[in-house]
Amino acid sequence: MQDPVSGQYNVTKGDYDERTVMHIACSDGHFAIVEFLLETGLFTDLEVRDRWNNTPLDDASVNNHSHIADMIQEAMHRNKGLASMRDTGRA
Repeated sequence: MQDPVSGQYNVTKGDYDERTVMHIACSDGHFAIVEFLLETGLFTDLEVRDRWNNTPLDDASVNNHSHIADMIQEAMHRNKGLASMRDTGRA
């Protein structure tokens, strides 16, 4: 997942199926990786869709990783609240 232009690693880029590291971590139940990506702000587009139109939340839910699905839903709720605050000038 190295960006050929900048030479930097980019965890938001998808693979050949447009699945990001977040999709894969959610599918496989890697709680610590999902938590790390969210807490560090390395991954913020939680509504990103893969080739099959699935989001990371979809992958967590389908694979019965409810603890990860809950964490993603909380992060999405926080992100929407922050966006709303920015839009109204309160952030």
